[in-house]
Amino acid sequence: MADIADNLKTDISTIALWTRGRWVAVILTVAVALTLLQYGGLLPDALHRIPEALIPPFAAWLDAFFNFVKDDLGLLTLTRTLTEGLEWLLDVTANLMFGKRRWPHIGPIPWTAVAGVAAVIGYYLGGWRMAALGAGTFIWTALIGQWTIAMETMSVLMVAAPLAFFIAQPAVIVLLVADIAVFVVMANRDERVPEHKHLRFNAKSLKSKADSKKASKKQTKGSELGIRRPDKSTVAVPDRDSPEYEVRVQAEQLVLRARAARATQRDILPTGKDNSYAATFLVDGVRQPGETF
Repeated sequence: MADIADNLKTDISTIALWTRGRWVAVILTVAVALTLLQYGGLLPDALHRIPEALIPPFAAWLDAFFNFVKDDLGLLTLTRTLTEGLEWLLDVTANLMFGKRRWPHIGPIPWTAVAGVAAVIGYYLGGWRMAALGAGTFIWTALIGQWTIAMETMSVLMVAAPLAFFIAQPAVIVLLVADIAVFVVMANRDERVPEHKHLRFNAKSLKSKADSKKASKKQTKGSELGIRRPDKSTVAVPDRDSPEYEVRVQAEQLVLRARAARATQRDILPTGKDNSYAATFLVDGVRQPGETF
């Protein structure tokens, strides 16, 4: 049986090779014959170039279609309206950033103000390092004499980036929803998928699950941070029923709040009232009050 199978495979491969070789030979023969006929002036004009009468009038059809869309459907009016609005926005940003003579005729914003705004936004997003990077970039641009060119580019980006976001985001959402809907329909129609595995969307059940999860999270705040000793060993989390566990959770919440406020120092001091303690944070050299324990 093995010999018969091997012989059968050999015969099939030989037939395939012969068929491929024949096709190659036929194509080469036809190509050489057409070339000789062309050089000899014996090749009919219809085989050299398609007659004009046989070429469909695609140009006229496309012109008629575009004229219909442009004139009858009013696409030209729509595009001109959008262009005028876009041009007005570009004129406003150009006047503010590099002093183009357009409305509101305020003139260019000083480079010091632009650098200061970049520093404030950078500090809000990432602290002093981001603030230094943002302000330093604009200061360096002004020092090397490329401020006007940079502001011309910035004026265009101030319009293009928001438009791209607001145009692309709905399109992406629509495509994503359509993709999910098609996947759900195809998966539910597949006979290999059992009935209990079909995908269903129930808004009420999802909302109830989210509410219950949120409520349980509010009720039980657990330990979130890992505390290590100087020797790099991890401090074990106390039992939930022990009073040390509540102290551990409060201490972790204090550290997280100090980190969110970008505090450089945090202190816990006695208030002198009812054995209570108050937390304070040092943010940018200014001491800010915290919670009382």
